[in-house]
Amino acid sequence: MKIAGLFIITIGCVFSADLPREAQRELDTFNNAVAKADAIRQTAVNAAVDKAVKAFNTVAKNADTAEERRAIDDEIFALKKMKVEEDLLGEPASLPSPLRGLLGKWSYKVGPDPYTWDFKADGTLTYTYKGGAPSPAAWEYRKTENVVHIQYSGGRSWDDILLPLDLKGTKVNNHFYGAGSGTAVKETK
Repeated sequence: MKIAGLFIITIGCVFSADLPREAQRELDTFNNAVAKADAIRQTAVNAAVDKAVKAFNTVAKNADTAEERRAIDDEIFALKKMKVEEDLLGEPASLPSPLRGLLGKWSYKVGPDPYTWDFKADGTLTYTYKGGAPSPAAWEYRKTENVVHIQYSGGRSWDDILLPLDLKGTKVNNHFYGAGSGTAVKETK
């Protein structure tokens, strides 16, 4: 009986949609940290899977029966399912799907001001303002708000990129100019 009660409480916490703003920000921060840790973990898993597959292939060459070979092939298949390769955009597959296409360089204009952004998988970015020197900033995916939030150094300036991303022109909410005041375009190579 205690287990069932605990299960209901846990499920209620996980699916609560009415969290206070500060609690939701903490949850978003936690989810971003988990995504970053997952990307690091997945890199290690990929390397371990490559080694294991190589070892299984060596063992498979010496299999005595078709049944042994089939069992080894099944193990290799299971290992390969664990491995996550980079997708066509060159981004880790662990990146949440709404963020596909985010990493890399963007041109952004709000009001008369041109910016460039260069997003990294670890939640950081560098930006330039009016062609000046690159400066550091941080970004995070805010799932409940359906935005990528950018916090510039100094703490007062921010932008929210509206999702879903459109690589040819995504709307941006700017702290000064307001909702939908900017447009960002993904730079191509």
